[in-house]
Amino acid sequence: MTVLVAADEIVEAGQDLVIIESMKTEHLVKSPRDGTVERVLVQEGEQVERGVVLVVVVGIGEER
Repeated sequence: MTVLVAADEIVEAGQDLVIIESMKTEHLVKSPRDGTVERVLVQEGEQVERGVVLVVVVGIGEER
């Protein structure tokens, strides 16, 4: 896994947040909205199970 963002970073909808490698294929996890990265819940190289929250993005105007 490759983490492309850090906490407090401003991101745009569709921006790549994390790259997950699975079965020799890379899958990009993209931001669902414009906003700020509140937390990154995974570390570089970590293996995760399906359904795990990787990054929390707070939308513009939403409370943190």
